[in-house]
Amino acid sequence: DPGNEGFFKSKEGRVYGEAYNGTIRYINSTNPKIYFGLGNCYIGSIINRDSMPLAWIHSCHAYFYTGYVIEEGPDSYMLGGIPAYFFVQDNYTWAEAFFANSISLVFDMTHNTPGPNPSWLEKDVDGAALYGEPALEVRVDRVIEPLYTRFITVKPLGNGYYNITVKIRMNRDGTPGWTNKWGNRHPVIILPFRIENITILETNAYKAVVLDNAVLLYVWKKGDPPLKAGEERYVVFKACPMRRPRRVVFVEEKRPFTREIITALIVAIAVGALIAKKKWVRRG
Repeated sequence: DPGNEGFFKSKEGRVYGEAYNGTIRYINSTNPKIYFGLGNCYIGSIINRDSMPLAWIHSCHAYFYTGYVIEEGPDSYMLGGIPAYFFVQDNYTWAEAFFANSISLVFDMTHNTPGPNPSWLEKDVDGAALYGEPALEVRVDRVIEPLYTRFITVKPLGNGYYNITVKIRMNRDGTPGWTNKWGNRHPVIILPFRIENITILETNAYKAVVLDNAVLLYVWKKGDPPLKAGEERYVVFKACPMRRPRRVVFVEEKRPFTREIITALIVAIAVGALIAKKKWVRRG
């Protein structure tokens, strides 16, 4: 009955239920699961050993635990878009869906696309946590056909470069872009290999963003009519596979004692010690 509800609580890595009358029952679940804490503010925070994420992973066999580490609100974006990539418009793994939705969020935040609240996105971009193994193959069987099918075509150009076409084809009428907090998002196509030296050659999207490991196609915005079944949107670009290992150059901070100064001091001390030793030997 309303007002007589119990609670899920956590303590020292264990989840337990506390009934309204104070009765406690510890939970030990062994079947694999995804914990999706949508609508619960701060449920993704790890404050101490009694925090929820640790307990669900330890005693309830959560292979993935996803939740907000900030307050959730009506304009929240990050967690609400995961189902779109998980089974509604695409069929990514849980970790891939989280990744794709983060790319979509950053695009909307930086391009002020119609619909999302840009000021809220600035908080939401760092507001969600995903705990688990990102490479784990966790996806749902297809219950409905995805909103679109994605295609990647790669042709060698020579000199280490490739001509790459990334395309979506609508499987039914629909709106592949931000529709609401819980709705669709922009098509994000994860590439099978990482690339660099990217040059976009052609696109029929409003805008195409080509990253080192993914492509975002901005093809529909709030207020547009739905795209029709069979319509295609694409981007053609050239790039070369990313070379590994990559050399990362860090700009050294200017400090009172840089590496050169420290080296000079060590040499000076060593020389001074040698001179002092020679003088001591002569006196002896």
